[in-house]
Amino acid sequence: MPDEHNPNVDRQLEAEVAVGRAVNAIDRIVPGNVAPLSAGGGGAGGQFRIASVVELDSIIAQWTVIRNKIDSSGDKLRRARDYVEPPAKDEMSAKEAKATRNSLETAIDHNIEMSKYAQGYIDKLTDARNRYQNTEGHNTATVQHSDGA
Repeated sequence: MPDEHNPNVDRQLEAEVAVGRAVNAIDRIVPGNVAPLSAGGGGAGGQFRIASVVELDSIIAQWTVIRNKIDSSGDKLRRARDYVEPPAKDEMSAKEAKATRNSLETAIDHNIEMSKYAQGYIDKLTDARNRYQNTEGHNTATVQHSDGA
């Protein structure tokens, strides 16, 4: 029985909602004087602002779940493609099986692109997290070693 709770359209919508939440969360947390990072599509001009490490970890975890669901769906599509057999030995049955396999191949190709998109966001958010953490570590060390600390 197909997974009716998570069809392809729902996964795409979940991804878009997650992008919106990520962008909104980051914009709410960070003051306006932080330089924007290119995110490749979430906000105006594909920009988002760096949030706290904890917030970024949460967003990265959400995107990882989305990517894993996309990959799991891809596995199901590949298995379904591999199981397709003509129901009979006639020409029309062979054509129907071929059409079904072609349709599944198209779905698999789309699934691969969705996975790449999600992984791209994970990579960009991870990079932003690492840069933010490095900046915070440098700033903390500077304050601790100054005369005022």
